[in-house]
Amino acid sequence: MARHTSILDSQTYEQSLREKEKNEVFSRWTKERLSTLREAVTAHDVLRYFGVSLKHDGSSQEEQISCPFHGKDNRPSARVYPPTGPSPSGLYCWTCQKRWDIVGIWKMFHGDDKMKFTVALRGLESAFGIIAPDVPEFYDEDEKEDTSQRFEEVQRLLQVCENRLLESRSSFDMHGYLTVGKLLDALYYAMDQDVMPLDGVEVRARLVLDKIGEKIRSA
Repeated sequence: MARHTSILDSQTYEQSLREKEKNEVFSRWTKERLSTLREAVTAHDVLRYFGVSLKHDGSSQEEQISCPFHGKDNRPSARVYPPTGPSPSGLYCWTCQKRWDIVGIWKMFHGDDKMKFTVALRGLESAFGIIAPDVPEFYDEDEKEDTSQRFEEVQRLLQVCENRLLESRSSFDMHGYLTVGKLLDALYYAMDQDVMPLDGVEVRARLVLDKIGEKIRSA
């Protein structure tokens, strides 16, 4: 009986290792797709695709616009940001108090903020003629959706941190503000380049969010 249990335990362990390896491969593939998109497509590109009039091409200049996701502004309330270092290009609205990267913008224009991450990636790839990295041999979209959702949850947490930092800028001195900004940039980089597990990125992002909250309360 003990030997039979040992064999079952060994099989379960090996199955767990194979599943973990498959999840890691899928996670890297998802990140490669996102990285490929971000290298080729900016927030300016996605906004222009949906008919938003812009002055710049998005490669290096910020631009103030009326947010396309709420009612008309008396003054433009949103700013489009080009990519800077590890930070992707995006759109931030002071009225909505939200920041969206190219995936978030795509979802919002489709009226579906809860759209599956992989569905949004496919839509962007198709719209802009991007060839995705080769699909892992074992790929099963339904089976692996949880992995991509997990990636998106951590990415959304980083965006919440970034939004809170922007909103609370007056609570920081310049050195503190830049230090927290660099920490967030490092976490974006760690997640995109797969140099830190998602759990590690999440733990550090929550610590950053707590520190921002403490700073706001003490201001």
